[in-house]
Amino acid sequence: MLNTEAILAEVDVPTLLNELKLTYERTATCARVNCPLGTHPDTTPSFLFFFDTKRFECMGCGEKGDAIQLVARVLNKERHDA
Repeated sequence: MLNTEAILAEVDVPTLLNELKLTYERTATCARVNCPLGTHPDTTPSFLFFFDTKRFECMGCGEKGDAIQLVARVLNKERHDA
């Protein structure tokens, strides 16, 4: 069975975003990104990825999730394959 908490504990948000080829603005608590999910056009970063919780939320489309879900969505994979 997948140990989500152990995997998320190992995630480094800036490294993950770089590996996904996403440009971001760093703030004290999160990385701000143009939404990578393709559900809406983004001219300014509306997608927030929080360093401490490894969770994201897009203020434009309302999508929420964790680092594993982000990888799965961006790479078009199932969660267990991400």
